[in-house]
Amino acid sequence: SGFAVVEVRQGQFKLLDSLTLKLSPKLDFVECLGELFLTTQRFLETFAVKAVGIESTIYVQNSKTAHILGSVRGACLAAVALKNLPVKEFPPLRIKKSVVGVGQATKEQVGKMLVQLLHLPACLPPDESDAAATGLTAPLQGCYDESKTEPRRLLWKNNRFWTFSGPMWCLPW
Repeated sequence: SGFAVVEVRQGQFKLLDSLTLKLSPKLDFVECLGELFLTTQRFLETFAVKAVGIESTIYVQNSKTAHILGSVRGACLAAVALKNLPVKEFPPLRIKKSVVGVGQATKEQVGKMLVQLLHLPACLPPDESDAAATGLTAPLQGCYDESKTEPRRLLWKNNRFWTFSGPMWCLPW
């Protein structure tokens, strides 16, 4: 699972932290969900996050995969719900289009664009790159705009977006 915290200030983007959570195959599924919940809580508390971005659920034909993905999203979103934070959900194609300009962009293209936008020395690992791209989508799509009405400004106060993406990639099957 990839996690990232992106800060937006005066049109400038900064990656505050990112993490790829890899869990031991020895953990059972419920223990994995607990670790995802706790990691989410730590990110939210450490960075005083004010809004959350998440990649929308992808279409899956396998019901077991859908169950796992739903459970993982539920564990992460439960931690968000306890903080009463606003959540903005984005489809993968919209995330890629926001960051690269093309919805069919490759992971490599997204990674290279993040190096430019976030002033990084090198590309992030894939899961962290997905999370950071998700975090940038809200401001790049105009969901964050200081010139909007007062309630909108309060919603995005402190300009920090916490994101997670690709949660099923690191779970033991």
